[in-house]
Amino acid sequence: QKDELLGLLAQVDERYGDVAASLKTIEDQIRLTGLGLDKIRKEINSYQGQIDKLNGELGGQVKAAYAMGQQDKLKLMLNQQDPALSSRMMVYYEYLNKSRLEKLTYLHQTVSYLDQLDKDKQRETELLEKNLGQRKSEQAALEKVRKQRNDLIARLNDDFSSKEDQLSLLKESENELLHLIQTLENRADAINQETG
Repeated sequence: QKDELLGLLAQVDERYGDVAASLKTIEDQIRLTGLGLDKIRKEINSYQGQIDKLNGELGGQVKAAYAMGQQDKLKLMLNQQDPALSSRMMVYYEYLNKSRLEKLTYLHQTVSYLDQLDKDKQRETELLEKNLGQRKSEQAALEKVRKQRNDLIARLNDDFSSKEDQLSLLKESENELLHLIQTLENRADAINQETG
């Protein structure tokens, strides 16, 4: 009976080691995900800065093109400027604007992609933190059993008033451990289903 009980307690120790290793892996994953989020947010800020700059340039370009257009109309009316030159200048401004608008579209698409990536990473972090909480809860339960094990071994090594007392204690402890191991296995299955 005592050997069987010690065997069950050895299983608890083994499970405790597995959970501790799993905790470290999850904590590492959370740290790496956090670093990934920082990088994404820096990129978003950088692209947003470029967008603001381009928007400013486009605004200035539109104003300049409008002013030039108004001036050209006046000069053409006064026959002081070649119409072909005015036409070429307008084509040049249109080309510049088209190029800037294309770049602006690309930047907006990139920021949109990065925003989605940021949301995905946040969801991933939340799942990892939830899993970490469950694992810590399991570790605490196992730690409690380890403490009980040490107390139990100390009691088993003491002299009892009768063999019946000793056998009763062993049976009770065995049932408790079997129940705990079953509970932990069910919890581990639930966690695996959630994360899988």
